[in-house]
Formats: sequence, C-alpha cells, structure tokens
Amino acid sequence: MSFTSGGRVCARALTSTRPAIAVLAAVCVTANVAAPADASPARAAVARRAPILAVHGDRLTWTRNPRIHTYMLMRKVPGRATRYSVIHGTSISPPPVPGVTVDYSVRTAAKWSTWSAWKRITYAAPSDPSLTPSPAQATPSALQPALTSEVAPSYPSQPAKPQSPQSPQTPTTPEQPPAPDSNFQPGLTSGTNMKEDLQGAALLGAKLVRVGWSIATTPQEMEPVIAGYASEGIRVQPLAEFYGRTPSPAEAQSLAGWARAFGPGGTFWTGRSDAQLAIKAIEFGNETDSGEQYGTRAGDPSYTTLAENYATRLREAAQAVAATGTGVGLLAQDDDESGDWMRGMYAAVPDLTSFVTGWTIHPYGGEQYNRERLALLLAQTAEHGAGAIPIDITEWGVSTDNGDCVNFNEGLNPCMSYEEAAQTLNSTVAWIGRLLGQRLGDFFLYQVRDQQPAGKTDNWQDYFGVLQHELQPKGAYTAAAESFLSS
Repeated sequence: MSFTSGGRVCARALTSTRPAIAVLAAVCVTANVAAPADASPARAAVARRAPILAVHGDRLTWTRNPRIHTYMLMRKVPGRATRYSVIHGTSISPPPVPGVTVDYSVRTAAKWSTWSAWKRITYAAPSDPSLTPSPAQATPSALQPALTSEVAPSYPSQPAKPQSPQSPQTPTTPEQPPAPDSNFQPGLTSGTNMKEDLQGAALLGAKLVRVGWSIATTPQEMEPVIAGYASEGIRVQPLAEFYGRTPSPAEAQSLAGWARAFGPGGTFWTGRSDAQLAIKAIEFGNETDSGEQYGTRAGDPSYTTLAENYATRLREAAQAVAATGTGVGLLAQDDDESGDWMRGMYAAVPDLTSFVTGWTIHPYGGEQYNRERLALLLAQTAEHGAGAIPIDITEWGVSTDNGDCVNFNEGLNPCMSYEEAAQTLNSTVAWIGRLLGQRLGDFFLYQVRDQQPAGKTDNWQDYFGVLQHELQPKGAYTAAAESFLSS
C-alpha cells in the first residue's frame, strides 16, 4: 500500500523507510525500496499481467500466463458478498445460479497482479419459477457453491468496476468484540505524518501504536517519535522494515540497540516518569513472506531460501536482543497459506520457537476467506510445536469514505458507509477473538487517518483511516474504534 506525495513515494508502514525525524513535524517519509535482484522485476511484471477472460456458454476460459499456473477467480452474485476461489488451470464451469446474472473476473495468483475485465454469465431460470432463489432468501451455499479452496487476495490490483453487482448486505445489529484476555492488546498503525498521527492517536485514546522504521535506523533517529508518543501516554511497537531483501547479520543484531534504548530499563527512560511505556516487542519485517517483494512465490526453491535466511537473521536478532536483558521479544511473520515459509524457517532454525514471541498476520477483508487463513496459521504453528505463541494481527482495516465508492475493498462493500464499517469492525474482532481465543495478541487497526480528504479520490488506499484526513471523526466507525481501543 503506497501512494505518492509531492513527487516522493510514501508508504503506510508497508515499505522500507528510514525516517530521520528531528522534531515533531509533519513529514512524508521518503521510501527506500530495494529492488529485487537480477531479472526479478521483469519476471514480476509478467506474473502480474492480466489474463484475457472469455465466456463460452456457461464456461469461463482465460489466456495462460507463461509464469503462473494458478489463478484467482472473483465471483459477484447480486445481493451476496464477493467470493474468491483458487483455480489451477485456465478454464472452469462455475456452478450455475438459476435465473441470476453473475459477474466474473480473474487474475494470476501473483501478489499485486491485475484483474481481467469483467465478464457475465446470465443463467437460465428453471422451468419452475418457484425454484429460482432470490438473493434475500438464498443461503450462501445455495447461491455461491464453493468452486475450489478459497483464499484472501493479498492487495491485488483493482479490476474495472462491474456495472450492476449489488453491494454486499450487512447485518443491522453488529456483534460486540470479546472481552480481552491475557494476551490481547488493541492498537493503531501509524501513517507517514508524525504530527497528525500523534494527534489522531491521542484523540482516539490509543495506548499502543505501531510505527515502522528501516532496520538500519538508529535509536537517535527514533527517539523524537518515541518521546512524542510517550508524552501522550502511548507505547510504541516498532516495526523493523527491510522490504524486498534479507537484512545483514549486523542489521539484525543492531535491533539490540533499539531494545537497549527503549526496552524496559532502557537508557531513554532514565529519569523519566513514564518508563512503564517501554517497548515490549519488535516486529521483524513487514509482510516479509510475500514472494512478490522478491519476484518469487511459494513452491519455488528461492522462496524456501528466503524463509531460511529470514529465520537465521531473526535468530541472530533475538539472541542479540536477549543479551540486553530487557526482555523485549520479536514478532515473526507467517502469512503463507502453503506452509512453505514456515517449513523453510524451521528447516534452517529447528529451535525457532524459542526466539519468537508472536506470529504476525494481516487478515484484511471478510470472514469467509480469512477464517481459513487463520486456521492454517494455527495448524502450521501447532505442527512445529509453536502452538502456544500468541498470534498478532498487526494490520487490519476497511476502506470507507462514508458511502462514496472506492475502487476496491478486499471483497468487502466498496461503497461502505461509516455505519457498515463499524459493524464490520465489531464483527471481525468478535469472530477472530472466538477463533483464536487466548492466542489473540496485539490487534492493530490500520490506520490513524485517511490519506486524502473525503470525496477527493476513489483510491481505496486513501480511506483506511479511523479518522478523516483532517482528523474529523468518521461517525459510527470512529466510535466503534474508540470502544475497541479502550477494551
């Protein structure tokens, strides 16, 4: 998730950045994104190319991508939530929905790949009209039988909007988040404007804010940010970023400096009355298991090598941090449904469990495809003896401009009102809390404020804020977020 401001590439705690904030001022952090090695940019461009989708009767076919053999099909049935399915091949006959026009789009399984143009199939009504299900009456299984295993798309490019599919329906009575347990801690993810994000976090009553820095950032560069949030009674959770590359051993070990300065008993807190706000953990990389950062993917030998190198660097970082005696932990990334990333990590570091204090995942979107992702994470960690380690939701959010349509929303209603966003927040925290139970750790809402004023663009990335661009509340959504943050 990146955007451009004043000719500079800026990112919302998702790309590798190195802020040098000397004062609490409005800044747009210049991104320092490392390009993948050798010819990987060209390979990635080919893998992201949109297929050409065609309809032949009730069958869908699409052109083959020379680098990708797995595709994702998006299916929109009027009155129902969007559904995603993984297809191995270049054709399928979807289960018919009698008497209904269904919209389809397809893309490769590569992250950030481009969706095809929309195609429609109008299914014939049955001879007995009473057998035609209506969107209001049909169950999800009647209207949307599963095609294959469903997964969540990971920040795909936006397809052209279909002209007629209706927005998903939402419940009128939102679920309430579960009572917090011993691991649970709500928080916010910061953006790129230190002054506005700090003010917004304070207005919302946040007690924990996730802030990203390049892994090469020094404690001296971080200090103004830590001090600013501490002045508002807010603890910072640092994210060590190294987009598209593996950090060096020296960089991994340098995180000991972060812990030594800002962890419990750290030098920064000497003589201060707010030492209880010392950092407790450092997140080691952001969406690092995304092969798209490196021009590879699960199943490739190079992907396994990346996982092995990541685990090795994490162990070196954890050992260096442990030597400080501060008790600061490390959060490790695992959001790979194939299991290759987890297997690669444990192949390189069999005792990895002893170096990890939390597993991170970003389950954007709705329950129907994220439940499987989280279930897979539970199974993978249990398989490697790490089933007692908390699972941290270090990013989750919805794009909402109060009913103005954005061009994508991870399978959720792209025309989401603030009221619907509030219901979605409450229901998401509720079902994830039930699924993970005592293993649910940090849960960070993404993010403090919108990146553009209301109604200015239709770019979905601009409207993830809990507050509007100028820190105005988002009605029911802000109220729900405040309630969540106080839990």
